[in-house]
Amino acid sequence: MQSDNLYSEAKQFANDNGGVAVAKLQRHLRCGYARAARILDELVSANIVEPVEKSTFYSIAPANNANKRRPANLGG
Repeated sequence: MQSDNLYSEAKQFANDNGGVAVAKLQRHLRCGYARAARILDELVSANIVEPVEKSTFYSIAPANNANKRRPANLGG
């Protein structure tokens, strides 16, 4: 895991934004959809983010959300 050199940047982006969607991650990292989805899968496996029910948005997992602010608009 964490083999992708964009993993750390993706993790920081998710933490800074209170979560992430594949398309947002793709735009931020300037990579293809498949690579962004694979990185997001790694973040889920590492319990950094978790899927939000009936949404394409992944929120910060509770264990990683202790001192993080939530964005006002999740864009859901």
